[in-house]
Amino acid sequence: MTHGARTAEEGARRLLDLNLLLNIVARLRGHGVRFALDDFGTGSSSIGIIKAIPLDTIKIDRSFILEIEEDGQEQQLVEHFTNLAALFGAKVCVEGIETEGVRDILQRYRVHSFQG
Repeated sequence: MTHGARTAEEGARRLLDLNLLLNIVARLRGHGVRFALDDFGTGSSSIGIIKAIPLDTIKIDRSFILEIEEDGQEQQLVEHFTNLAALFGAKVCVEGIETEGVRDILQRYRVHSFQG
């Protein structure tokens, strides 16, 4: 099997899995189940998932706010993540909030809930 054929086959399999997942999500939503994407920005929690699956909440991983009080880039990342979530109609929860200073910074953005 050539690389191109293998890639096409894997893509088709993922598409089928995505269609199955979307059907399951739709059925569960009909029963009032809500969905959150945990640890956004790490591992397989990607923008592609946010685009493909209707999520209620995106949980930003704590690794993106560890130095947010001193690091303007972390602040910008959180701002971009919250704007991205809003684009797809999802709320935002940020994980790892341990100080009032971090909470105060995050309140500047579209963060709906905090997790310690």
